[in-house]
Amino acid sequence: MRQSYSSPAELKLGWYLSRQGRWDEAIETYQSVLARESNSQARLSLGLVFLAKGDVAQAEVAITQALDEVGDEEGLTVGAVANLLVLIERGEYGTEARRIVKTHRPRSGSADGLPAVPP
Repeated sequence: MRQSYSSPAELKLGWYLSRQGRWDEAIETYQSVLARESNSQARLSLGLVFLAKGDVAQAEVAITQALDEVGDEEGLTVGAVANLLVLIERGEYGTEARRIVKTHRPRSGSADGLPAVPP
C-alpha cells in the first residue's frame, strides 16, 4: 500500500527518485500529486522525467500542459523553460528538448537565443 504524502514532500521524493534514474517510481509519484490537484510543478517535473526516460510524446504533453497552466510570464519566472535549456546545454535529449522549447516556449521569451545542441 502506498503511503500518503503531502504534495511538497511528494515533489521532493519525485525529484530524488528521478535523480537516481528511478523513472517509473518518479512518474508514479508525480502522477499521485496530479491525481489530487492541479500542480504545474508536478506536471513539468513529470514531463522532464518522461523526456529523460525517452518518452518524448508524453514529455511534450506534460510540459505543454504545465506551461499552459502557469501562463507565459510565470513560466519564465518559475524556470519551466530553464530546466529544458539545461538539458540542451548538457546534450541530454537536446534535440527533443530544443524542439519542445521552440514549439511551446512562452511568448514572452524568444527561442532564438537557445544554445547549440551538441552533436
